Amino acid sequence: MSGERLAERLGNGEVILLDGANGSELQAMGVPMDYASWCAKALSSHPDTVRQLHEDYIRVGGDVITTNPFASGRHKLAAAGLGDQTRELNALAVTLAKEARDNVARDRSVYVAGSMSTAATTKSTIESHDTSRDEWKAIYQEQAEILAEAGAD
Repeated sequence: MSGERLAERLGNGEVILLDGANGSELQAMGVPMDYASWCAKALSSHPDTVRQLHEDYIRVGGDVITTNPFASGRHKLAAAGLGDQTRELNALAVTLAKEARDNVARDRSVYVAGSMSTAATTKSTIESHDTSRDEWKAIYQEQAEILAEAGAD
């Protein structure tokens, strides 16, 4: 398992490089951002750019690439009108990262980390506490399961 190999590398004191920002880099590459879901729409509107960004991070030495975006939990996607695409977009995020790894990391181990945001959709959501602890748990459990099923390490 790749997770076991990563744990071994860390246990041996190896330095593991994590990729950098996804959203701001995609924005710099010309991908439009969405207020509610930041760069989640890029998964379907600009998948080649998302894959290219992952490839770029791998080429410069990234050992771990994070799925784009962290803002793809159901609560974030619903706020952008994409809640019904939660499974599809999260699975696509893993697929694009794995494709990038397969394209450019043939000679070394690169791990795909499923990324999840703890951010509520708006400041008012946080302040009003209108989402229960059980609802938050369900939101993140759903996303974690999708990312794992899609093959995130």
